[in-house]
Amino acid sequence: MTGPKLFRRDDVPEKGWVAFAYGPGESRRTGFITYEALAILTPDLAAPEKMFDAEREAIIRIAVEKALRGKVDRAGRVLISDNDVKGRELDANGQVMGR
Repeated sequence: MTGPKLFRRDDVPEKGWVAFAYGPGESRRTGFITYEALAILTPDLAAPEKMFDAEREAIIRIAVEKALRGKVDRAGRVLISDNDVKGRELDANGQVMGR
C-alpha cells in the first residue's frame, strides 16, 4: 500500500507559503506549509520549492496527521506552521521522524 499522492505544489510568495494538493487515489485535500516551517525542516536550502521537494513525504505525513486530528479550516484545508515541525528530529538518512 502506498501513501497519499502529491498532485501539485505551488510557491505562493505573497502569502509566505507553499500550497499543495495531496490525497489517496483521486481524492484531494489542499494544504499549505509556511516558509518558516520549511526552513526548520530544510535549513540548508533556500528556494521554497526545493525545500518542499526535499521533505515532500514528511510534509504530506504531517498534513495527513493534522487532518486526521481535525486540525483543518472550515474548507477542510491544512496549514502546517513552524509549531507543527518544531521538535521533529532527522533519522540517519536525513528524513524527518515523528514526535
